[in-house]
Formats: sequence, C-alpha cells, structure tokens
Amino acid sequence: METFLKDFINNNNITEILYEVKLDKHERKEFYTLIESSGLYHKALNRNKTKYIIVTKIKQYDEECECLLSYVNDYNLPIMKLDKKYIEYSLNHLEPYTNYLSIYTNIFKPLVLSLGKNNIKEGLKQYSKCISDVRIYMMDHFGKQQSYVKFRDAEIKIERNKYKNLGRLYKLENSISIDKKDQLDKRKYFVSIDFISANFSNLKYYDKSMVLDADTWQEFAVKCFKNINVHEEKFGDYMKTNKFMRQLILSKLNLKKIMEYSQFNIHKMLNYLLGEKIIVESDIVSVMKDEIIVSSDVDSDKLCEKISDGLQKYDSELHKICRINAFNLYNLSSYDYYVKNIIYDSNKKLVDEIVFKCIDSKYMNQCISFYEGKEITDEDLRFDYDGNCARFDKSIFDL
Repeated sequence: METFLKDFINNNNITEILYEVKLDKHERKEFYTLIESSGLYHKALNRNKTKYIIVTKIKQYDEECECLLSYVNDYNLPIMKLDKKYIEYSLNHLEPYTNYLSIYTNIFKPLVLSLGKNNIKEGLKQYSKCISDVRIYMMDHFGKQQSYVKFRDAEIKIERNKYKNLGRLYKLENSISIDKKDQLDKRKYFVSIDFISANFSNLKYYDKSMVLDADTWQEFAVKCFKNINVHEEKFGDYMKTNKFMRQLILSKLNLKKIMEYSQFNIHKMLNYLLGEKIIVESDIVSVMKDEIIVSSDVDSDKLCEKISDGLQKYDSELHKICRINAFNLYNLSSYDYYVKNIIYDSNKKLVDEIVFKCIDSKYMNQCISFYEGKEITDEDLRFDYDGNCARFDKSIFDL
C-alpha cells in the first residue's frame, strides 16, 4: 500500500484515484492512517455493492467528479473510473458513437442539479433516494397486478431451438477487417430482428395493463415517479437513455419467465417469416432468446422493409415492439473486437450508426483511435488495475 500511495503522489498527471476495497476492518483503518500521514485525503464510495476508497490530493472533494462517477456507474459505461480527467477524455472519445457526454451534460447533471437545487452533493443524495423509491414501487406494483401473477404462473411452451448450434454472430468469419471496409465487394450484410426495450416490451405485449397502459418504458417510468410523488419530468429522459437501469429494475422480476416469453415470440416470428418465404433457412446466422440474425446481400434495406411489412400484416402489436436493422460487421485488425455499422433501422430508416462490440473497457479507447486511424495516445493506454492507474507499454495493435 505504501508503494501504491508513493506512486500516486509522484504522478503529477493524476489528482485522485479509485481503490477497490479488499481489506478487512483492521487493514482498512491502517490504510486510512497511511493515507492521512502521506498528506492525502480519502472518501468512501459504494457502487453496485462494491466498496471503493477515493484517494485524492485535493482536500475539498470534487463534486463534479462525484457526479461523473455516479453517472458512469449508474449507466454502466465502458469507461475506467481512474480520475476526472480520464473520465472526461473517455466521454469525449466515445461521444461520436454513443452520446454519453451529451446525456451527462443535458440529462443526468441537470437532473441532479434540479433535485439538489443547484447543489450536486444534495442532488446526488436525492437522486439515489428517488431511484431506490421507484425500484421499490415498481416491484410492489408488479406484485399486486393480477395480469403479472397470471403471466408469472403461465406455462409457456417453447419449441426446441434447432439453430442453437449455429453459435454467435460475432466471430471473424462473419466479418471483414476494418482496413477493407471501402471494398464494397468484400462487405458482409446482415439483418437483425429484435425487441425495443425487450423485457418491458414483452410484458406490454402480454398485457398492457401490467405496465400502467404505457406505450414506452419512458412513459411507464414517468408514471411510476409521479405515483411516488416525484414530479420530475427529467426522470423520463433519464430512464429512456439508461438501458442498464431498465435492465436492472426489470431483472428483479421473474427474468427467466420474461426471457422464455421473449423466446416464444422470437420463434413465433421466425416460423411466420420462414413459412411466408420472407427469409430462407439457409440464411439464418443466429437465433437467440431475443434476436434473429440472417445474412443478406447489398439490398439488405429492402429485406428489412419486406420483413417489417410481413410482421405488420401478421401481428401489428408484435410488430410495434420490434426493431429491424441492416448492418455490416468489421473486425479490428483480426482481433475478436468488432465494429457494427448499422445502415438501416426500421424506426429511423437509412442511418449510418457505429456500435463497438465485444471490446473490454480497458481497450475501448485504443480501439476507437485505431478505428479512426489516429495515433494511440497516452490516455488510450491507461486502464484501471485493482483500483490503480496502470498503463500498457504499447498498444495492442502494435503487438
């Protein structure tokens, strides 16, 4: 621990560091004493049942940093929580592809400030209480719903997934190297069919009364907040943009049953599309519990429209909760890291959206710079190692 603190003190580029607590009560007391005797300051932080100690060179704890850390944790972002400077760098780096920085600036921070009447510390306290209260309310709400009890106790017969052995989409043979993306004849095209806000949408499809007759997760969340006397409309935008929070809350229900019902609906759609010859069996790449992926040709957008029209005709309510995308898939220098380039979305039509897949968060900044054809910077090489700020000697793309 002395070496850890000495290295931190001698590093002029870092003003604070997050240390995951793996100490017993006696060792933790000794660590606090060592921090204080070194002229440093500390604060405890609990996030997602994990305990951390924030060690800082600044006596007054940076509330902006606390707000950033809360945001990164609550949105479960692929960002190492090293210090304020690193978090801001990563948010800026990811911004063209994720809108994480915009969400923080325009939704999360204003929400916190509003709840705390322009005091971040108080706002974070009120925010945590509101989130906790609405989780409890939602669980209580579902528990009292006859429609949910009926859903929970229903026997859902799922046919055997004969496509299970096809494996996963994200493998090298389903992609081409990013340096060949301009070679049109080399591109591989895929179409995916999945659910918008899958867990919520399947509950709504089963019985809309279960979700307070709301059409969207955002609308449902706003109604829940109002029912606990929190009239803060910004929570609607917060819930809409926070996929992790939605999954976390709904996972407290009977997640196994929700996934069974999702799988049932996926197979129902698959059988219809095959029966109508809208897709052919030989083109199926993957069938998961909540997604179908088929290979396509350059006219993948037309296949999306054909699938969409077919599902609308088959079951308009099921069609409403579906999302149909066409995309290309690239790998980064033959690593098992992928770039999904969405070129068509049934809700937005023609798009050009980039999504990074299967990338460990400690490599994310390197992968973005490599994808953009830029030099790997010192910030890209930084990563969190057991609460310490570590640095790769060289880029993974130089190995």
